[in-house]
Amino acid sequence: TLNTSTRLVTWKIITIDPLTGEPAEGVTDGFLPPNNANRDGEGFVNYRIKAKSDTPNGASLDAQASIVFDTNAPIVTPVWSNKIDTALPSSQVTALSANSSTNFKVAWTGADNGSGVAKYDIYVSDNGGNFTIWKQGITDTSATYTGELNHVYRFYSVATDGVGFQESAPNQADTSTTVVVVNNPPTVEKAIVDQNAKQGTAFNFQLPTNTFADIDAGDVLTYSATLENGSALPSWLTFDATTRTFSGTPTNDNVGNLNVKVAATDKAGASVSDIFVIAVENVNDAPIVANLIADQNAKQGNAFNFQIPTNTFTDIDAGDVLTYSATLENGNALPSWITFNSTTRTFSGTPTNDNVGNLN
Repeated sequence: TLNTSTRLVTWKIITIDPLTGEPAEGVTDGFLPPNNANRDGEGFVNYRIKAKSDTPNGASLDAQASIVFDTNAPIVTPVWSNKIDTALPSSQVTALSANSSTNFKVAWTGADNGSGVAKYDIYVSDNGGNFTIWKQGITDTSATYTGELNHVYRFYSVATDGVGFQESAPNQADTSTTVVVVNNPPTVEKAIVDQNAKQGTAFNFQLPTNTFADIDAGDVLTYSATLENGSALPSWLTFDATTRTFSGTPTNDNVGNLNVKVAATDKAGASVSDIFVIAVENVNDAPIVANLIADQNAKQGNAFNFQIPTNTFTDIDAGDVLTYSATLENGNALPSWITFNSTTRTFSGTPTNDNVGNLN
């Protein structure tokens, strides 16, 4: 039954016992078997709704069902929505430069206030000829066109939306361009990934072949490398432009980040560059003796005091801090008459007669 006032349609489905002609009474006699993974216990009904003539584009037709088995509580389904789409989509080929090289990029955009643009047909005219299909049913929004020198190419697009509505072809082209000898500069296709190097370890890195690209057919790129500010690379690092390879072994003086700029230049002199970082990791270096400690003289019964000069030891690692200790040459502890203050690097004490002699 259909209640036109409440817009409620009701289906009442009863299982009839074929032997009695009466409603079935057994719990397993229903027309739907118990449900399982194969969905054998599911049923459905069909209905069709036609929108009113004045239903606006973008309106939503919503429906929801309530299912009652015998005297059980209703099972309420989720709301199902259908969006009304009565409007045509629109599209346009993006304006091209007046002059283009043999290979040039054509792009287009579209819009649809309804089901959305589903696909495009792109048409082209060569030197004033009839428009012919170039890309049919394409979902991409750009492609590269290959033309001939001194030819004029005109383009327009036709969009189709998700319900099959298609816009009308325009009366004139959306844009046009003339193919001339025009150099396109190279572009960065894949940004160079930052690299890590380690002090004292050989570093080697080859730029991937797809780092830079040039749309001009037959163009050849040459490569060069400098620091980001245009200065030459440090002496430890070299760049082979033929193989696009960096190599070298950094020293302690090179620890830190190095910002490197790589440039790709085409045959016409147009170039593009990308910057990446080489992070040189520090490897700890042991301190060294910069100045030998001078032998000292002490006198029995007299106070002895000697401070190790600050320039005796050095450590090449930036920011490294040295701590000091003192023993006899053989590693044994200092004799009781002499002490060493590791903070001030100072020996002090008063030797007795028992301490006369050389102390290493």
